[in-house]
Amino acid sequence: MSKREFLLLANRFYASVEKLSQVARPGERTFSVDNQAVLYAPDPELFTYTNTWWGTPSVEQVRLLAEKDYRYLIIPVFVQKSYLAALSRERKMDLLHEDKHFLLYRLTPS
Repeated sequence: MSKREFLLLANRFYASVEKLSQVARPGERTFSVDNQAVLYAPDPELFTYTNTWWGTPSVEQVRLLAEKDYRYLIIPVFVQKSYLAALSRERKMDLLHEDKHFLLYRLTPS
């Protein structure tokens, strides 16, 4: 088994960050909810991680997306539709990756 195969099998956080590493360009920021795979991020200094409780968005999380120039968003698949609606008001969201744990979106200004 290769290292990649092992990580995909053993680490539910890895697949979405692996895809991020394939598409992100130097200097692009990532906002991640419930995925703390910062060690695998293309640029750990530009990878912001936060928690959410039961898929409910916090005012702080939506504010952070509005204030910073994040280009990518990683969120768990179980998030509530209200979370996605709140986030999509701040940024246009294009789905780049989906697995059984996480969604990866490219963000552009709304």
